[in-house]
Amino acid sequence: MNAGAAPAFAVSLAVVAAYLQGPLSTGGPLSLPAFAALNDSLGFGIVMTSLGVLALESFAAAAALLLGLFCYDAFFVFKSDVMLTVATQIEAPAKFLWAAVGAGADAGGRYPFSVLGLGDVVVPGAFVGLLRELDKEQARAAA
Repeated sequence: MNAGAAPAFAVSLAVVAAYLQGPLSTGGPLSLPAFAALNDSLGFGIVMTSLGVLALESFAAAAALLLGLFCYDAFFVFKSDVMLTVATQIEAPAKFLWAAVGAGADAGGRYPFSVLGLGDVVVPGAFVGLLRELDKEQARAAA
């Protein structure tokens, strides 16, 4: 590792170490908003890295992937309890967390966050990346 990467590595290590301490609800020292902020920052890093390495080669493949995600979400989110269970029982940086409306300290047993899975960001982001590349190719061809 070169000297320029050391500060970024140290900050990353500190964020991960803090995240692993866990929220108060599981016996950790972090408040829920602090835990959510750390979760979101790790999730953002995962999304940006995924979009940096994921390259779709054709519009048909991208459209099939997007349609598959839509059908998957339509079934597992709205027709079964699988995604609800996964989103509320597993504390991992695989989702973005926002404070749910009206969920303060007395959430009444409800999960205190609104949740968006990272796949719901990565797949459409990869599709937009493909469309950007197609636009650039069309601009080069027109010039």
